[in-house]
Amino acid sequence: FFFQAEDGIRDKLVTGVQTCALPILRRRLGRGALAGARRCGAPILTLPRVAGEGNHLGCGISHLLRHALIAGATGIVGRALAQHLSAQPNWQVSGCARRSRVSQPLNVIPVDLADAHAVRAALSASKITHVFYCGRADYTQAAKEPIAENVAMLRNVLNAVQSQHLQHVHIVQGSKVYGSDLGPYKTPAQESDPRVAETNWYYEQEDLLAQRSAGAAWQWSASRPHGVCDADAGAVRGLARVIAVYATILKALGEPLCFPGSHAAFHALYQSVDSGLLARAMTWIATTPACASQTFNVTNGDVMRWVHVWPRIADFFGMAEIGRAHV
Repeated sequence: FFFQAEDGIRDKLVTGVQTCALPILRRRLGRGALAGARRCGAPILTLPRVAGEGNHLGCGISHLLRHALIAGATGIVGRALAQHLSAQPNWQVSGCARRSRVSQPLNVIPVDLADAHAVRAALSASKITHVFYCGRADYTQAAKEPIAENVAMLRNVLNAVQSQHLQHVHIVQGSKVYGSDLGPYKTPAQESDPRVAETNWYYEQEDLLAQRSAGAAWQWSASRPHGVCDADAGAVRGLARVIAVYATILKALGEPLCFPGSHAAFHALYQSVDSGLLARAMTWIATTPACASQTFNVTNGDVMRWVHVWPRIADFFGMAEIGRAHV
């Protein structure tokens, strides 16, 4: 029962490592430094602050520079992005999701993105400039994630908000775009790698954006995080919470903390990304013209192996640990 949103601990042969992180720098770098970074395969992100009069939440669009719609605003990525954008000047932030959370940092419109009529009714009056699509159709680990439903959900949002105001649409992908759910794959995974033979909803959503943005006034981009981590205890699919629940159950049963993945996964290199870092990267990507029509791997930049981390987790919970489940 133990899976993280993308490629946390998986009972496959190996997990993989994406190419190096996008360093977040608040100062601008000279062209020489940028060129050097790109030669080593690490795009540099500078985060210039938007000049303005402060936070204009609730004001009319004429007084705003940008109005963000976060689809899937209650998830681990959407919530972190909402927190980040709400603290920035000249951003109005709106969110939509199937269900809202009491502690959400913004008002969330409850709407099922799979319902085209409901989405249009909820969003058509909003003058959205930036869409951050973090939505995901319900699925179980017993079957492949539904392609048609995920694509339809994104299409419904585009149909509702596409207007003269729209400037950019950013989608969140993940390591499945490199075939992490199919078994061993090339590492480090790079954005320029060819697509795997088996299609998935990430490919279909990306193709939809490329098609719809052709000749339009708006552009698109995508981020590809690996193992998103967040300190929010309410994040259902957060890696820390899943491990905590798993450990608590085993401890109550008097069992040791068994690693629930394969031997290969236990020893493979793994990466993660802080949700706040991902939010900053997504904002920069979606507001930088040079990033249009591109995808970006986003990680913390460090790597680890579960074989080294698992004993420390067991020690934290006061449990004995076993490297592999004995079932």
